[in-house]
Amino acid sequence: MSNDTNHAQSTVTVPSAGVQPFVPSPETFNPAASPEATAVWNDVVAPKYAHHERVMVASATEHSDAVWNDIPTSIPHAIDVGCGFGDTSERLARTSQHVTAIDCSSPLLSRAISRHGNVTNLEFVLADAGNYAPRRPAQLCFSRFGLMFFERPVQTLKHLRSWLEPGASFATLVWRSREENPWLELARQAVLEVLPPVDDGAPSCGPGPFSMSEPAVVLAQLRAAGFRSANLEPVDGNANLGASVDEAADFQLALGPAGEIVRHAQKQGHCDLTAARARVCNALAPFVTRHGVVLPSASWWVTARA
Repeated sequence: MSNDTNHAQSTVTVPSAGVQPFVPSPETFNPAASPEATAVWNDVVAPKYAHHERVMVASATEHSDAVWNDIPTSIPHAIDVGCGFGDTSERLARTSQHVTAIDCSSPLLSRAISRHGNVTNLEFVLADAGNYAPRRPAQLCFSRFGLMFFERPVQTLKHLRSWLEPGASFATLVWRSREENPWLELARQAVLEVLPPVDDGAPSCGPGPFSMSEPAVVLAQLRAAGFRSANLEPVDGNANLGASVDEAADFQLALGPAGEIVRHAQKQGHCDLTAARARVCNALAPFVTRHGVVLPSASWWVTARA
C-alpha cells in the first residue's frame, strides 16, 4: 500500500497519517465531478450520517449481503466508490489483491481509516470520485448506494469506466422507486403535510437516493457511458429505523428526503417542525415490531462490463 506524498494523488494508509485529499490541478478538473454535492456531504450530511451509522449501514448491508457472492474475486485491483465507513472496502480486500476506497467526506473517511487502516492491501483516498484518476487500471468498480448523488450521472459513469480494463466488471446497488422504499418515502410524505418542498436549485447532496430508480434510464445512462452487457436485478430487504418510534423519527428528520426538507425549512425559518415530527411519528407507529421500527426497502443490483 502506497503513501507517496510526492504523487499528485495523495492516499491515506494509516490512521495516524490523517486524511490527505487528492487535489486535482485546474487543468485536470473533470466535468464528472460534483463539487456542490461534495461540500454538502462534508458540511451537513456527514455528521448526521455518522450519528445514525447503525441505521444507514444495516439498511445497506442487508442488500449488499444478498448480492455479495456475485462480486468478482481474486482480482488485482478493485475500487470502492463512496466507501463511507469502509465496511464494504474491507470486505472487498479479503478477496482482492488491492482495493482503493474513495469517499468525498473527510469525517466518514476518517472513521473508516480508524477501523480498517491496518489492512495492508487497502488504501483510502479522500476525493470526489468524478475528479479522481487511479494510479493503475482496475478490474472491478463497485459502489453501494453511492452513485445516485453525482450531479452529472452519464459523465460520471463514463469517467468511472475510464478506470477499468476492457471487459472489467462494474457493479453497484441503487435504490428502486420511492413507492418501493417506504423506509424513506413515508416520512417525506408526512413532513410535506406541514412543510414546503425544497426549492429548486437549493444546495443538496446531489440528485438524491431515487435518481437511478428507473431501469430504462439507468440502462440508457450505462450505454451512453460506454458500458455493455448491463443488467438490473431487484433486491428486497427491510430497514430497522430504531428501537422506538421516537428513535426512528430522529433518523427520518435528520437524513433522507424528509431530512432534506426539514433542513431547508429550518434555514427558511419555518416553525412547523414540531408538527412535522408528530406527522412522522404517526406514520411510523404501524410499523413497530418487537425488533424495532421496520419498513420495507428495495434496490436494483446493477452490473455491466467496461
